[in-house]
Amino acid sequence: MIRVFVAIDLPKELKKELRKLKIDIPDSRINWVDDFHLTLKFIGYIEKNDLKSIKEKLSRVKFKPFKLSFTDVGYFPTEKSPRVIWVGVEPHEEVIELQEKVDDKLIKYKDDYKFHPHITLARIKSIKDKSFLKKIKFVKGGFRIKSFKLIQSKLIKKETEYIELFSFDSQ
Repeated sequence: MIRVFVAIDLPKELKKELRKLKIDIPDSRINWVDDFHLTLKFIGYIEKNDLKSIKEKLSRVKFKPFKLSFTDVGYFPTEKSPRVIWVGVEPHEEVIELQEKVDDKLIKYKDDYKFHPHITLARIKSIKDKSFLKKIKFVKGGFRIKSFKLIQSKLIKKETEYIELFSFDSQ
């Protein structure tokens, strides 16, 4: 069994800028992300022999290149009770349309959440002083989406390793 998801990868220079947002927050347990992406669909654990079918279905997703820009820093579920720190992107329409196309091709793999376009910065285990969250500064930037990827995530101890399995280009 392997764990996979579909995502938009970010350019290296933007990943470098997002890494600069990391701050040390006293009396907290926060896992900062190091390899940023925008998840379109989390598939979960599959058998390796399912990869061929998934690749074939995703290769039929048609989309035109589009540009996304970073918006603001936000929190899931709320700022008062944060579990995830994220950066939003806009415009939403094109990325939502791409996500819906991916979802339609992989209808067999159900999601339990409503899609909200974002890039996860960190996952919060615990935090006592939430005022430190205000120190995370907004990042300006944007990037052109010309492809999306099927990625394997390997959980190794407390780290996650991402392995690109396939890339799917725009038309």
